[in-house]
Amino acid sequence: MFEEGHTYAAYLKVVAGAVLTSLALVFVRRRWFSFLSDIPGPFLGSFSVLWQIIHAIKGHTEEETIAEHKKHGDFVRIGFNEVSIGHPNAINEVLKSQMNKGDWYRIFSLPDSRYVNQMSEVDAKRHITKTKNVAPGYAFSNVIKAEPQVAR
Repeated sequence: MFEEGHTYAAYLKVVAGAVLTSLALVFVRRRWFSFLSDIPGPFLGSFSVLWQIIHAIKGHTEEETIAEHKKHGDFVRIGFNEVSIGHPNAINEVLKSQMNKGDWYRIFSLPDSRYVNQMSEVDAKRHITKTKNVAPGYAFSNVIKAEPQVAR
């Protein structure tokens, strides 16, 4: 199975070296060469989601995020590809923008991934189209008209 003169340990060293090199390259790319690299935040958040996981387990992510905002300002990098925004005007602009949502919204596809509903739609343009289709049902005038049927 192994070439003459080579041992299992030698192959294991090569594989371990390749894995460590790959991890180092991912770390360097996420930490210093990401389009978010100029946004301050906790060290773990600059290359992984470990910061978020640790504080989710502790149960007080919101308090830690607020502390990071006090330390770093309105924009805090809390994950290698995620930024927490703490300024009301910026939040408004983000919500009005036509950016695609993150992949984690796909979890709301119920009963399974074949059904993409309003909440699980990640494509901004399709989300807007779906919103226009359901928006009339939430208009105040239509809610008032439906109230007698709902109140039964």
